[in-house]
Order: sequence, then structure tokens, then C-alpha cells
Amino acid sequence: MKRLTTISLLLLVFFVVSMSGQDLNEAKEHFKNENFLSAIISYRIHLADHPEDKNALKNIGLCYLNSNIDKAKSIRYFKKCLAFDNYDKEILYYLARAYSYKLDYDKALEYLQLYELKPGKHKKEIPLLFKQFNYCKSLIENPVQVSIENLGDKVNTSSEEINPFIDKKERMLVFSSKRKGNKGMVGPDGNFFYDIYTNNFTGFNFTRSKNCKSLNGNLNDECTGIKDDGSYIYVTVKSPSKKQQTDIYRSKKRGRSYKRKEVLREGMNSLKFNESSGTFNDEQNTIFFSSNRPGGLGGDDIYVMKKLPNGLWGEPENIYAINTNLNEEFPYFNSFDSTLYFSSNGLPGMGQYDLFKTKWNAKENFWSEPENLGFPINSPYNEKTICFTRENKHAYIASIRKGGIGSYDIYRVNYDKVEIKPIIYLVSVKEDSTLQHIDSVEIEINTSSTNSLIGKYLPNNNSGLFTIAIQPGKYKLKITASGYEPVIKDFNVSTFAYDKEIIRLTHLLKPKDNDP
Repeated sequence: MKRLTTISLLLLVFFVVSMSGQDLNEAKEHFKNENFLSAIISYRIHLADHPEDKNALKNIGLCYLNSNIDKAKSIRYFKKCLAFDNYDKEILYYLARAYSYKLDYDKALEYLQLYELKPGKHKKEIPLLFKQFNYCKSLIENPVQVSIENLGDKVNTSSEEINPFIDKKERMLVFSSKRKGNKGMVGPDGNFFYDIYTNNFTGFNFTRSKNCKSLNGNLNDECTGIKDDGSYIYVTVKSPSKKQQTDIYRSKKRGRSYKRKEVLREGMNSLKFNESSGTFNDEQNTIFFSSNRPGGLGGDDIYVMKKLPNGLWGEPENIYAINTNLNEEFPYFNSFDSTLYFSSNGLPGMGQYDLFKTKWNAKENFWSEPENLGFPINSPYNEKTICFTRENKHAYIASIRKGGIGSYDIYRVNYDKVEIKPIIYLVSVKEDSTLQHIDSVEIEINTSSTNSLIGKYLPNNNSGLFTIAIQPGKYKLKITASGYEPVIKDFNVSTFAYDKEIIRLTHLLKPKDNDP
């Protein structure tokens, strides 16, 4: 009996050790495949039985630091590593980077200084990081005047949503997502490849997103631009294989979706190299695109092609004034301010890719020095694309922000300096049977949410019309007149009403029933 008990205990120990080893092996395999979220789960299960495994602690920190979620969560695990006598000296470097994602640049500089005393394999990055962290501090101390809002769960999911582009009237949003149910394959990181989605804006909110099935296949389908009226979008198809080049396609709008994409044949797509992103200007006579073709300054450079008077396209020209030895991608030409926007990880920025702008000086024939769009538009994460609505009232970006729904979410940037003009309504009030104007009418408007009074209105003595100037929003309208049934109804002023100079409305009142 005693022997059986001993054997049972040995088997149990073997089983526990085997399961623990299995968790560790799974964690290492997930880590190797860059499936960081699954690796975190496996490592944490392993740590439940081995809380002092400093390599597992470090690797959980690296999983967070390399993932597309809140990278600052890595700080907790790296600081636990510092409690060991012989900790990996690279932990100081990792902590410096991790604190930058928390926007705590004083701490980031503190750990970078400690790492500099006895540097390791990231020694060459130290001067660049000192410069970057101090630059970030200056951006945060001088933020641009914008507010940034998450588009919510009608657009965003727990997966990645990137590359948002919207037409100038802000009616059709297109973007790419790795959400469940995509047509594409599942990559080694455990996520679906990107599919393209569309979403309609009603003037108040976004509808549920729809998979743009005609554009999506087995590989990564990504948006790279949109025509101002939304009639065309520009997309790329990217393979996980580096041997297969990336080309740029165009798709025409059909109803509320888009037709099958067609490869652009204007001479921009090369046979052996990648055109990672591209778009036209609104007149369709200039193409901006990024490519890693020979002759560039390094990585992906931005090129411009112009249509010649004979209708043919000229040769691509490298915009050397804005390119670096690293990568410049996702050019977007904004017709409203005639400005070229793009992303770069080679120009001074807050982290990985930042958004920049440059303008063509037609008189002196040069591009202006690239200007960083500033904080909080840019962050320590990747901001790769930007697209503006009319008059630059709003812009759309994808980013990782505190309180987000998933990893990369889509956000709307509201420019506070842009004056949003009120919508003008001319309202007439008539009797429902005779259609004659009614005297002594009063209109009262309150907000729907708080029932706060916006205003009380009386008609013009000569025309009998009410003139109401009001901002977009949701209201309650009350119309009263002696001897008539009052009208109380919702009065929703869409942002789309901005298109019209004056909107005419007629309301009909019924006489009160005077029978006893």
C-alpha cells in the first residue's frame, strides 16, 4: 500500500512537471510566432507554479512591449526582474522604452541613463532615444488644440482596425480590420489577415460595419486612400511572404460598397519591388505612392507621378526633401489645404511612425520642411494614416489609446480651432386644413439630453417666418399657438445639414376641438 502511494505521488509530480513544461514550451512557441497575447497566457500559467522564473517574467514584459496593446503593462514584469541579483542588464533599456508608452519621459530618461552606465546590445540606440525622449517632452508640453474620440463598438472591435479613410462629406468610412470572420487566412500570430470594411455615418453616429467582400481575398487587404467624393478607394494586397511584391489597386464605388479592385497600370507599380501605399489627388492627375525601388534614400520612399499634357503619365520622381534612410509611407494629399500628409519612422517623432505634413511651393518649386502633426495626434504608438473631412473640421486616424476597445482603434480628431457654422432654418407654421399662416405662434427648442432651453422664437412680422440658427445636435421642438393643439416632436439637426445654406420647414397645427 505504501509503495502504491509513493508511485502515485511520483506520477502526480511527473504530471505537474510535465504540464508546467508544456505551458512553458507553448509560451516559447507563441513567442517565436509573435503571437504575444497567447504567449502571455501560457507564461502566466507557468509563473503560477514558478513565480521566481526571471526569464519568464522578462519574456512576459517583452510580450507586452512587442504587442499591439497597452505596452506600458510590461513595466510591472520588468520591475520584478530588477529584484533578482543578476538581472539581465537589458531590462533597464526595456524599462526606458516601456515608460515612454506611459508618457512618463522623466522615468524613461532615468532608466536610459542607468542603462548608459553599463550598456548592452542596444548601445547604439542610446543617443537616438535621449534625443527622442526630450523631443517628446517638448511636444507634450505644447499640445495641439484638438480633442480625440473613439468611434465606438459599431466600428471598433477587440481586434485591430487600421487605415481609416472617409469622403469629404463624412458619409462613407472605409478601413481595414483583423476581426474574426474575415475572408483571409489566419497568420502565425493567431490573427486573421486584414479585410476591408465599410461603415456609413448618419450625421449622428456610425452604423454597423460591413465586410466589403468584393475587395477581400486570402491575403492582407489594406486601404491606402480615398477620392474626395468617395467614388474610388485605393488598396494594396500584401502577402506575408517577402518574396511576393505588393501592388496598388483601385476600386470604384457601387451603391454602398465597392467593385472588385483593379491593379493600377499608370506605371507606378514595379515588377520586383513593393509599392506599399498610394493615392491620387482629387483631380486624378497626380499620384503619390511609397516604394522601396532602387534609387531611394532607404526603406520606403514617397514618389510623385504627374499626368502629361498628352494624357500619358510621366516618370516617378522621388520627393527627396521629405524622405529619410528609413520609411515614409501612406501619402495623402488633402485638397482643402493643398497639403501632403504622410507617415515616417525616420523623421523626429514620438515613437514608431508619426504623422507629418509638407506643402508644395509652386513659385519656388520646392516642398516645405516636414512638420510633425504634434501631440496628442501622434503618440508613442504607430500613427500611419490620416484623412480629413471638408474644411478640416475632423480627421480620422488609427491608434492605441487609453480606454480603447481593442488594440488599434479608429478615432476622430476634432479640431477645436475650426468654427462650425450654425445651420439656418426658415420655419413656417400653418393651419393643417386651410394652409394659412397662424398668428401668435411661439416656437421653443430644448436639448434632448438635458432639456436645457436653447431658445424661444417669434415669427417675422412681415413674412410670418421663423428664422432659427442652430448647431448640429438632437433637440426637442415645441410649437404653441392660441386655439391650436401644440406640436411637440424631436428635432434632429444632422451634420449633413451643413451642406445647405438655408433649410425650409413647414409645420401644420390642428385647431383645438372646442366641443364640450
